This record gives sequence, structure tokens and C-alpha cells, in this order.
Amino acid sequence: MRHPFRLATRFLVSVAACLALPSTQASATAFDATGTLSYLGAVGGQQRFRFDYALTNTGEPLGLSAFRVFFNSDPVTQLPSGDRATFVSSGAPAAWGDVFVLPKNANGQWYLEWNYDFVSPPGPLLLGESLPGFSVTFDWNDPTTIPPYQHAQASNGSAHDGFTQVVGLIDLNGTVGGHVTASCGGPSGPASGVLVMLLHDSQVFASANTDAGGGYSFPGIPVGTYTVVIVPPPGYGTVADNQVVSLTQVDQVLAADFSMTCLLGTINGLVTGTCGGHGDCDDDGDCDDDDARASTCAETTTGLQGVTVDLFGVGADGEDVLLAVTATDASGAYSFPGVALGDYRVVIVTPLGYIADAGSRQVQVTAAGATVDATFHLSCQAIESHPRSLGYWKHQVNTHLTGKGKGKTQESLADMLSYTDLLLVHFNQNIVNPVLIYLPESNIPGDRLRKLQQLLTVNRGGTALDRAKQQLLALLLNVVSAKIAQTEVISNDGATVSQAITYANDLIQDGITSNDETAKTIAERINEGEKVPSGMVPVSTRIITYRLGDVRGETPALRLMPAYPNPSRGGVVTLGFSLARAGQAALDVFDINGRVVRRVAQGRFGAGTHQLTWD
Repeated sequence: MRHPFRLATRFLVSVAACLALPSTQASATAFDATGTLSYLGAVGGQQRFRFDYALTNTGEPLGLSAFRVFFNSDPVTQLPSGDRATFVSSGAPAAWGDVFVLPKNANGQWYLEWNYDFVSPPGPLLLGESLPGFSVTFDWNDPTTIPPYQHAQASNGSAHDGFTQVVGLIDLNGTVGGHVTASCGGPSGPASGVLVMLLHDSQVFASANTDAGGGYSFPGIPVGTYTVVIVPPPGYGTVADNQVVSLTQVDQVLAADFSMTCLLGTINGLVTGTCGGHGDCDDDGDCDDDDARASTCAETTTGLQGVTVDLFGVGADGEDVLLAVTATDASGAYSFPGVALGDYRVVIVTPLGYIADAGSRQVQVTAAGATVDATFHLSCQAIESHPRSLGYWKHQVNTHLTGKGKGKTQESLADMLSYTDLLLVHFNQNIVNPVLIYLPESNIPGDRLRKLQQLLTVNRGGTALDRAKQQLLALLLNVVSAKIAQTEVISNDGATVSQAITYANDLIQDGITSNDETAKTIAERINEGEKVPSGMVPVSTRIITYRLGDVRGETPALRLMPAYPNPSRGGVVTLGFSLARAGQAALDVFDINGRVVRRVAQGRFGAGTHQLTWD
């Protein structure tokens, strides 16, 4: 299930690579501190919790003989962040009973320190050893949150800073439940026997069927964020078949209600594209009838295959809810059969290199058996062809990773990271024909760039398959950076960039070693700005209109603006983003290794552009 307009989103800010974390982070590898959080019940109007800690020496040969945990402190700055916790009691492992509790200061900050009975090096907790048995019991007076991880220190005579990581949550449970009703041209009534599923991290956490009164319940659910999904029985549908709920308090009860109606209508349409008409396909600037490419010079309108089409309904909160996703067939047609009565919005994901006459269309299914049309027309953008070679892209990536030759790159770090996003969504996630060349290990900026470097760099021992992937990745980078259009003709017999990508990817994926050299040659010639020989890319290759990311029409639902000044030398940095419609958003600053430097803002923002500053 996707919820593209429920914007609780973390942004990767390009300036992050130039902004350092506080120096206390540098020694965090000296130890690991993990904690299991248990809920002990409500006491005096507050929630009582206990953290049970285990301390592991990961980097101090002399051993560790003191352990401190700071409460109500910001994990990054270590500054107080509000009076929310009150100390109750503590526990210690054997021979660590010398406990010191710093009383609360004016900001509500306090900490505990456990000391071994002797403190002369070498300490009792030697390198590689682990010790459980530390515990803190406290009352938590913020009913909207659960206690987060804390800043921590371990010592062998000098402090080593780090964090306690919460690895377990015990008895932090609530209940999710609700009712399902159904109607079929008349009053609504309870719907029994409807399957309801509770998803967590896209996996089914629990499931149940509604009872005779249409009710369902999931008790004993741990604190966290879930998606409640109903599966309408045959002949029924719903405007919203899923809802996102967040349990933030112990013993909280959340309701997620659904209503169904008879399936009464169909929404379908056609997506066409018009290209050509430039009159510049011939060497002499004319489109002659005897030119093998004359058909590509004249303006032509065809159905576009592979265009993603989304169907949205209106949720209970008035925001868009994604109901179904499909893709156009070889004739450019799509269909959403069996939809319930109601108002809908049909949205196309505009492919790279095209402009849509409209990004979305409002439609209404009003009667039994109704068929509603929502057709879209796209026009090719004029993209000046200037593809870049493999060496160009290797230089961009290597410079950003090593820092050598800074100032001599043509593509900024933000642009390169943006291209990796487009590779993943534009090609990897294409519904009709995914092109799976670039598969980074994580979303951390450094990992994404290192994966590009790995694929773009092939040593002497590399295989023909490695070199084919190397050149095809460079071609994909040329496409996502708008240096070449996917509709551009790259052979005298009329094959296009889109067909070349599809065919080269087929050769790479077929497992036949002898075909890898052909795939490499096709991509390499395009990257070098040369024509591919006629017949090397069959003109019968299916034409896939590779989509461009999560873009609805011409306006992205969410767009991050460039940070400035960039690089920063310690002054105020201005950060901005825009929303196509109002929603929840969070703006985080990360460093290049994916660690959060600062949450700059969080909350509900209106549609439009927002600018914030960070020091």
C-alpha cells in the first residue's frame, strides 16, 4: 500500500555532507549500550517505565569502570530538552553498587552514574566483554510519547560518548479496532465476515474477520505505527480500503472504521503521446520520403505503453487515499473495473521527457454499470541531445566520494543523489519492465554513491557482463539527467533510446554470456554520441515509456529546495521545501553516513513553498 500524500517524510538535505556532527560522536565506538524498555503501569497519573541496560566494551583495551546515562537530553547536542522524566530507583550488577544520581537541574535534566568499587586501570569490563544488570526506573509524564534512547557515557578515566539503543519494548500495548458497514443503494448496515488485516512494515501483523455487528478488534498491539486494511468481499468495494494508525500511548484504543458499497462502475481511459515534427532527422535538415527515419521525423501520436496510472479516493480526513495502481497496455489503454459509487481522482505518473495536458482528472461514478472515461495526452519535451561518456560519470562519482578535485565536477552532490532516486523509481520500479541494474545496499547517501562507483568501475579482471552493466548504467544516468531523451532515434532504421535500454537489459538478464558484449556496445555507442548500427537494436523491440518517479502531472507532491549557502562554514543555512497540498511533514538534516544531525521542523504545513533556517 502506498500513501503518497500522507506526508510524514524525512528529507535528505544536500548540505548535510558539509555540516559536521558534534565532536562527541567521534568516540561512540568505544562501547555499546543497549536497553530494554518495560512498562510498569500507571502510578500517580504518570506512566512508570524501567530501562534494563547491558554495557559492552568495544574499543577500550584498558577496560571500562564507569557508566552514565543522561535523561532529558538531546541525543546530538546533549542539551536539556524538557522536564519529562522523574527518577524512582535504580539497580546495578554485582560490585557496581556505587551509584550516583545527579539531581534535576532547572531544565529537568538528570543522570545516573554507576562506578565499579575500584576505578584504577585496567577496569573490570575489559575489551570485548559485556555486562548486563544496570537498570533505571522512572515516571514519564508525557502521555503522547514513549521514552526515547538517551545519551550515554562510559569511562576508563576519560569519557567516551555514545547512545543507548532501545532493542526491546515490553508490555507497551494498546488496541486497534473499529466497525465495517456496507450499503447497496440503500441504508448502511453492519458487514459481518469481512477480512481485516493489521500491517506493520508492510507485513501482516494480525488479521481477523468482523463479527455479526461488523466489529473487529486487535488487542495487545505494541506501540507503533500500523496500517489497517480491509479486503472487501466479491461484489463490494470501498473508497478507502486502508487507514494508517499510530499507537503512541500505553493502553490507548484507536478506531479505524470502514464503509463499503456495491461495485457499480468502471473507470478507464487512454494515454497517448505526440512526438516528432521537428524536421531535423536528416543530415541535410529535411525529412525525405526515402529516409529510413522519415516516419520518426513527422509528428506522430501513439498510445504509450507502461505509463503508471493511480486511482485515488477521498479518505475520512479529506486527504487523498491511493486505491489502485495500473499501467497502460501496448495501445496506451488502462482500466479500473468494479469501483464503488463516489468521487475519484485519476492521476498519471508523467514519463521522463514528456509534458502532460493534465496530471490528473476528477471523475464521478454515479450509476450502476457506468463507464467513466479519463483520457490523457502527452507531448514530447524538446531535450537537446548531449549524452556523456562513462568516464564523465565515473569522474562525478569519484570526486564526490574522495573530495579530490572538488570544484571541477559538473554535477552537484544533490544532483547525483537525485539521479539515484530517479534510477530507483524510474527504472527499478517500472511496472511493465523493471530495469534492475542499480541496487544500492541502503538509502544512506554514501552507500548510494559507492554503489554507483562500484558499477561504473570495472578492473582488468571484469567480465563482459560487468562492462555491459557499466555502460547501461551510464546510459540510464544520461536519461535521468535529461542529457538524452528516451524517444530519441539512435539508429538509421529508427530504433529509440527506450528500445535500446529495453533490449540491452534483456541481453544482460538472459544469462547468455555472448550477448553481454552486444549490450555493452549498444549502450557505449549511445553514451559516446554515436549511431547504433541498423539491426543491432531490433525495431520490433517493445516500446516502454519509462516513468519518472512519484510525480503527479507536472507538480511533485513533495520537492526539496537547494540549501544555501552550500557549502556552509558554520553560519545560518536556509532550507526549503514545497508541498503540492497540505499535509504532515518533517525536515531532517542527515550527514553523508545517514546519521541525523538535526530535526529542523515537524508538523502540518500548508500547500506551497516553506523556508526554514538552521544554525
